[in-house]
Amino acid sequence: MKNRAYHEGIKCSPYEAMFGFPMKLGIANSVLPRNLTINMTTEEDLGKVININNECTADTADEDRPQTNS
Repeated sequence: MKNRAYHEGIKCSPYEAMFGFPMKLGIANSVLPRNLTINMTTEEDLGKVININNECTADTADEDRPQTNS
């Protein structure tokens, strides 16, 4: 994590300064919960998890909205 952070002095990350290209990050470093990513093997699997996550987020947002009575 420390070697991929942008450094103002060298205008890039320490990793990029050392190797000449940005660090490649895998799905293990994502914000998705580990129990959802552990069995992923294809981009389709990732798409399914993202779609499920988006649906859950939308449902939660609907629950948080105040109900209006017409």
